Order: sequence, then structure tokens, then C-alpha cells
Amino acid sequence: MIEVPQIRYHRWGTESPEHAWYWNAVACMADLIGMALQSHGINVVQTKEKFGDARVYIEAREDEDVPLSRIEDRRAYREVYMTALGAAPMLRSAILDGSSYPTLASGEQAPEDWT
Repeated sequence: MIEVPQIRYHRWGTESPEHAWYWNAVACMADLIGMALQSHGINVVQTKEKFGDARVYIEAREDEDVPLSRIEDRRAYREVYMTALGAAPMLRSAILDGSSYPTLASGEQAPEDWT
């Protein structure tokens, strides 16, 4: 597998035109991850490409204080991210670096062990 080097810019407006495909791919992956999380009942606030990362912002359910407090939500979160990593392994660093919970998203940590 070939991983595409993550492209990062730290000042808005300095992006190179030849990297447009990368920004679009990362933004689309963020949208797909967000839709998949929503289909599992996880509250997604916003999805976007930010500084080369696929950012997906989630919030707690109405009756809970923190996101992913339910084991089924943690399992769904992990499943969605593992599926995204399998579908676009070349964007691995962009997907995981944009995740709020990268050890859970990457499979390094089991949903049952996550706190």
C-alpha cells in the first residue's frame, strides 16, 4: 500500500493549485465519515478539511455529558473509522490526525477499554 504524504498548510490562501485533488479527497472523506457516524445515531456537528486533516466534530447525546459514553457509540465510531481507513488507506494520516479519538479510530484501543 502506498500512503500519500499528508499535505499541510498553516496559512490560509497559500495552498498550491496542484494539491486541489488532495483537499477535495480529504473533505469528501470527512463528509462520508460524518454521514456514517450519523447513521449510527452519533451527533455530528460539523465535517470539514482543516489544515490537511479530515475533521469530524461530534457532541454528546442530549441525555449524556460527554460524546461516546455508550459502548455501542464507541464501537460504531471505531467501525466507521476503520472502514474509512480501509477504503482510503492513502489518506490514513489525514483521517487519524483529524479524529477526536485517534487511538479508538485506529483500532489501537478497544471500545471496551476506552475512557
